[in-house]
Amino acid sequence: MGWTHLSDTRPKARKGHVCALCGLPIAVGQEHIARRGVNDGEMMTVRMHTDCELVTHDWDQDDWECCIDPHAFREELAEFVSANNKMSYHADNAGGAHGKDTNDK
Repeated sequence: MGWTHLSDTRPKARKGHVCALCGLPIAVGQEHIARRGVNDGEMMTVRMHTDCELVTHDWDQDDWECCIDPHAFREELAEFVSANNKMSYHADNAGGAHGKDTNDK
């Protein structure tokens, strides 16, 4: 059945969330993407950092359906930022509130 996209919003987080792409925290008060849809008959909201979501603009259905490894995604994000001469919230805040994965040693 798969995913049916319903809407995207850009709320400020009222509580902490985890980015579905990079696996790092979305801090309280941080603007992010809330993507709502139906997945196999179940309503879902997927939350992502705004800069993480930018990486997905060129993705096709196969990219979305594969299992996303947060570590691999962070590498893809770094390549995207470098290739597009963009500043990333992740790069600006390395080791900050969500710049370091709590699982990384």
